[in-house]
Amino acid sequence: MTHFRKNLFPIAFSHTAAALAPSVKEMAQRFDAAVVVLNAFNPVPEYVFGPPPETPCCSNDRPVLFSPALQEVRNR
Repeated sequence: MTHFRKNLFPIAFSHTAAALAPSVKEMAQRFDAAVVVLNAFNPVPEYVFGPPPETPCCSNDRPVLFSPALQEVRNR
């Protein structure tokens, strides 16, 4: 039987990841294993690329500095 020492749990701040968390915890406890949580994101802020090409020149829209998921984490 294979025994896990470390479990990699990639998350994306999604409902799916949240729903899987109890199962990951149970597996880690069963095998006395560590859980490594991984969240990868684009470290370059979205505003570096400028507005989308279809944005009118006279637009007063402010650029979005962070993706909604990252902004939610920052707010917490």
